[in-house]
Order: sequence, then structure tokens, then C-alpha cells
Amino acid sequence: MPKQSKPLARHGWRADGLRSCDTRVRTWRRSRATKIGTILAFSDSFRDSRPTASFAPLGTGRSQLKGRRQQMFSSLTDARQQLVEVLTDPEALESPLTTVEIEQILSHLAPQLWIAPGDGLPERETGTRFGGAPALPPDVDWPIRPVPADLAARAQDLVGNQSWILRHIERALPYEFLAQIELAEAGPVAAELGLPASGRLLFFWDGVGGLTSSEPEFARVLWDETPRDELAQAAIPPVLEELERAYDLTGKYKKPYIYPSRPMRLQPILHLPFCGAREMLDDPLLSMRAEDFDFHCCYHQLLRGEDGMTGREDAGQRRHRLMGTPEPEQDDPRFGVEPNGPADWQLLLQLDLGDLAQNSLVEGTVYFLIAREHLAARDFSSVRAVYSQT
Repeated sequence: MPKQSKPLARHGWRADGLRSCDTRVRTWRRSRATKIGTILAFSDSFRDSRPTASFAPLGTGRSQLKGRRQQMFSSLTDARQQLVEVLTDPEALESPLTTVEIEQILSHLAPQLWIAPGDGLPERETGTRFGGAPALPPDVDWPIRPVPADLAARAQDLVGNQSWILRHIERALPYEFLAQIELAEAGPVAAELGLPASGRLLFFWDGVGGLTSSEPEFARVLWDETPRDELAQAAIPPVLEELERAYDLTGKYKKPYIYPSRPMRLQPILHLPFCGAREMLDDPLLSMRAEDFDFHCCYHQLLRGEDGMTGREDAGQRRHRLMGTPEPEQDDPRFGVEPNGPADWQLLLQLDLGDLAQNSLVEGTVYFLIAREHLAARDFSSVRAVYSQT
């Protein structure tokens, strides 16, 4: 495949790696025990009936983060305290949030699984992990992305800098393998989130055609319940290595077709929706706040665990999520997915491609979405994968 004149148009490339706002936002480091105590006294009457026993602390306290915020919440109390500390401070926001608004945000607190680095875990064929090759039953082959039935119509749009995408989808090719999720490792949380309690989910994606299309043929999710001892690691199709080498013959740019293999672990957390998420935009009390730039910056920095203008070195690895609500790069990926509307679609998996590829030049997020009725029926055949980049 010849080198394209504008590789930036083919795939996302991150110049600085930062995800923080580009204007002044104050940091919040001084003690606010009096203020927090006053607000929490009001909030003590708020009782959340949702079980949280399954959601263990992250094991990464504030002292270990050297004063930097977590971005992930271990309990309702933890989330409330962090929101109060940041969003009721008149030095951070010209119009601080009221206790009613704080509690309304907290009403959206929901469980989620963070796919965390498997530090200390051995390299393995089975279990939760990213990249490499999947562990498949003996009678299952590496899935192939078919040639789209509407190829002729697509050819009218895939011209110029996108002609390389057309040349790619003209061939039936193996999907890229992204992730393997061992559901039993999530314990009872998997069932609480609506996932199968056993087996594993294998996530495949066409990382070329999927840059511009989210139709089901550009993604494949397999739910496999084969016992672990009957699985075998599949051989990586040689054509994926050929495509990776041919992406840029100079070797200057790299489009991953094979992602680094590494073990991961499933960490139960609680999370809040970002401003661009449907849950915030559909909330009558919060939708106006979500449009406010100062609130947007402060709130997002809190959720991302950033201090002021400083981005996190581990920002990408903290964005790998299973279930819950998405962190939109631009619009909520559930908007515009047909048929039906965004309320009918559930985030199944969110992956930060830069961290997945272990390449700071790769940018973008891929969101695997499933219709709620299909998830309930354990039907993963029509999952959509939406790609987005800033």
C-alpha cells in the first residue's frame, strides 16, 4: 500500500497527549474541611439504595497520587466529597453549584468496569487482556470482515485522502483483534451490569473501514463459553503483518493492525457521565450546566483526575471501560446510531487507541455499542463500533 500524502487524514495523531482545557482553570489544593462539612451535613439525609459492596476502592489513594485526583469513585461518599470540593468553590467557578445540583449529578452515579493494567500478572493466552491473538475454541476461525454489499456506493465518497480506505474494504480481510474480556474475573459485577456472568467477550474491529463507518460488518464481538482448558491461541493472520508493513513504506508512520499483547484486570468502579453524554444533556436540571464552559472544564478535569492545566501521563489507560456511559471525544457516540435513538444503545466497551497501541502518536477512541434488547438476549451479532477523535 503506497504512502498517502496526508497520513493525518487517515488516522488520528496526537501531538501533545494532553486532554485538559486550554484556558485558565484554578487548582484546588487548600483544605476545605469547613465547607465540605457544611455541605455534607445537608447531604447526610440523601440515601442511595444502590448496592456498592461489590465496588472496591481503587487502591490508589490521593497521597499515592501525589495530590492528583482519582477520576474514579469508590463510593457515593467519595464521589460527593470530590464534587463538593471542586464544584462549590467560588474561586473555581463564578457560579458554584448548589447542593441540589450536586445531588442531581450524583443521581447519575453508576457502576462500571475499568480495564486496568495487569501489573504483576504473567503473560497469558486466556484471561482478560489486550492485543496479540485471541484464545479461540478449536472449531472457531479468526473472523473475516466481508466486502460491504454497498461497495459501489461507498466508492463515491471514499476519494482523495480516503481512497486508501476504499482499497482496503474492497478485500475481505481479517479483523484486528483488540481485547479479550474474561467475564468471570468481574465476579458478581458482570451480572449487575447486565453482562453474561461467564465466558468471555472477544472484540474485533476493522480499524480502517471503521474509521468512517459504524455498520455491523466493521466490528465483530464473540461471546464464547468454551472452558479455558479447551482454548488455543489463534495464529495471527500473516496479511495483518503485511498490511502493517505496507501502511507507510518509509516506516515513519504506523497504523496498528496488531496490538501489543498484555494482561489486564477488571476493576469495579463507580463513575459519573461527562458533559457530552446523553445522561447529562437529557437532564433538565443539568443540561444548561453542561453547556457552561467553566463548569465543563472543572467537571471534566475532576472526572479525568487532572490538576489544573496538567494532563495525566496515564490518561489513556484510565479510559478503557466496560459498560456504563461513554467519555465522548466529541458527540456522544450513541447519537446518530440507527435504528431507534441513543437511549436504546448501551456502551459495551470503550478503548483508548493510543494506549491500546502503546503509541503516543495514535489518537482516537473506539466505542462498541449494543442495543439494550440484544444485550438482554445475549445477541452480540449486531454490535456497532463508533470511532471518534478530537
